[in-house]
Amino acid sequence: MRRSSRTAARSACEQPECVHARRTALLVAARISLLHLLLATCCGDAQGAAPVLDVRGSNILHDGVPWVPTGVNAMTSYAAADGRTYPAGTMLVREYVIMSKQQQILNCYPSGCWARQLSNGAWLHPLEPLLNMNNESGLVTIVDLHRWNETSQAQFLGTIPSETPYFEEYLRMLADDYVPFCQARGPSVWLSIWNEPFMWDGSDGVNATKWASEMGRILAVVRSAGYTGVVVVPAGRMGQDESVLLAEGAALAASYAPIVYDVHAYERWTRDSVESVRSRLAALRSAGVAVIIGEVGPANAGHVVDPWPFLQEAADADVGVLGWIWKCTSNTADYNAMKTCDSDGYALNDAGNFGWGSGFTDYIAAASARQARRGERWLAERGHREAQLVVKAGGMVQVTAGGVIRVG
Repeated sequence: MRRSSRTAARSACEQPECVHARRTALLVAARISLLHLLLATCCGDAQGAAPVLDVRGSNILHDGVPWVPTGVNAMTSYAAADGRTYPAGTMLVREYVIMSKQQQILNCYPSGCWARQLSNGAWLHPLEPLLNMNNESGLVTIVDLHRWNETSQAQFLGTIPSETPYFEEYLRMLADDYVPFCQARGPSVWLSIWNEPFMWDGSDGVNATKWASEMGRILAVVRSAGYTGVVVVPAGRMGQDESVLLAEGAALAASYAPIVYDVHAYERWTRDSVESVRSRLAALRSAGVAVIIGEVGPANAGHVVDPWPFLQEAADADVGVLGWIWKCTSNTADYNAMKTCDSDGYALNDAGNFGWGSGFTDYIAAASARQARRGERWLAERGHREAQLVVKAGGMVQVTAGGVIRVG
């Protein structure tokens, strides 16, 4: 029996937390603040320190705490960063970048930052103010190299990277522009090297060995250019095929660490049985590779599919998820857009999409609550108790998304 979209959303983010999920997310922030103080106390004086993001086997660690980042994909650079918000509890944001339009990373000067207009009439705003805002809010941002330019022929979609006509220029720009830009912004910025490479049906003949060769060629340039942060690497067959990660992912990660792999969960996952999804996610963990679901949504390739059974399995498996996409739309058939646009701002978009807008914001809130409990367990396992809390007089407290604060 098919559940209603609202019931599915509630189930996917673990009742009863989501009965008042948005309010819960705000209450959780207070719990996380105390947790962060405990961590800062137990683990030494981290005044002024940047968060430490590490990848060990299948685990992502944020200041030592196991971290299951949940959040959204966004296209915030299509609008000014000022006043932009994300759903309560968001930890990780994947920000859409048109790579050849360098004004997204190079168009800030002492006099200010300037937007540039694309040939299709859209305006692109520089990423720097957005990344600064996200960092100040305790968020980690993925700089997602999503396409080469604004034309449909230059998407990072279904292609073999080295066979694209712009590949050498891509490598040059990656090394000369994007690596220094991301490296300078520290561990709160991750670099995603390609959106969805290789044909979805395997008709290009790309196997795991070829996948590793293509990704390794790009990763070698990234590391040689001096980037030391987390690199986000896509799975095979337009991101939906995890078999390449099972075969070659651990070896590739060992050579170019730290790496987080990006699986896109559309119909190859959301139409699969829950038993199969559970087994597939368990196999990834057993393979010792760190994975996030970099995209998931109800609609893809002309199909609208209930995403909630898959999302429940991802939550149960402690796999981080980024929903596609946190933007507003006036198109009633844009089922993946989480918001609708109107003259008064926006409302959450739940029309014909299994309650996607409000459901996924609830899912993020529940993930935030689980992350707080995960950090509390981490402390308890090390014998720390709230009674041991000592706070410096007049100290400054900065909350981060991963379960830690810095005390000044």
